[in-house]
Amino acid sequence: MKNLIVGNSLAVLPVIKKLREEDRDGSITLFLTENLMPYERHLLPTMLSGSIKEAAVHHGVDHFLKENGVEVIHNEKLARISVKRKHLTTEKKTQISYQRLFMLETGELILPLIKGHQRLGVFDCLKLSSMKAIMKQVNFIDHVAVSVTTVQGLNVACALKQLNKEVFVQLR
Repeated sequence: MKNLIVGNSLAVLPVIKKLREEDRDGSITLFLTENLMPYERHLLPTMLSGSIKEAAVHHGVDHFLKENGVEVIHNEKLARISVKRKHLTTEKKTQISYQRLFMLETGELILPLIKGHQRLGVFDCLKLSSMKAIMKQVNFIDHVAVSVTTVQGLNVACALKQLNKEVFVQLR
């Protein structure tokens, strides 16, 4: 069986484990939505505050994926998925066929169409790459506005407060 998993969080690991229990020889392809190994999203605010290092959010994923014979695709962006034809197409026009598709926590967020939402200094709090970008900027800012729609957003606001930033929170 050809299994395709799309996602970047550690939620992929129990799925891979279950697939291996069901079929030891089936193929498993993991399509990463970020150019990073899967990680624990809920630990991102803790990493932002400096309480843990980046390595702690990955939890030895490389070893688990190798041990379970998972092919990892991490250098391409998702363009579309055809459920009818059972294949994923990347922006480079590569097609990846599958028999079963699993979509798990991609971390993709469409920011509202508010003027300036794509400017430098506007971030989401769902991706490791976003946390890294915030960490690069955090030493140069004193005031932060956080629009909170999830617990993750609130945790990011708290992490910024721990870094002695003046944090303005808007609950949505």
